[in-house]
Amino acid sequence: MDTTWYTLDNGLTNITFSGLAGTISQIEWDKQSEGPLIIRFYANDTFGRINYQDVVVIKQNPSVPPGIPGYNLLILIGMLSVISGLIIRKRQHR
Repeated sequence: MDTTWYTLDNGLTNITFSGLAGTISQIEWDKQSEGPLIIRFYANDTFGRINYQDVVVIKQNPSVPPGIPGYNLLILIGMLSVISGLIIRKRQHR
């Protein structure tokens, strides 16, 4: 291999690297929105032949839990209210 690089944005920004291990640029990573993300790794040889391999990852913000915060609590309170109402109603009919 002569040159290796990768892109997170379909080639608008190319980041070169050497060796077979490394890290993704934090600046470029932060620019990407959450969800499926394609990282395309390129390599060319001394004859100028270029090949690439895609890797698909899911970008998620670990500090934000999925769903609407408090939504499950509202369902629980609603279910408890209905059950309590049924129990009270049943006791009144005895």
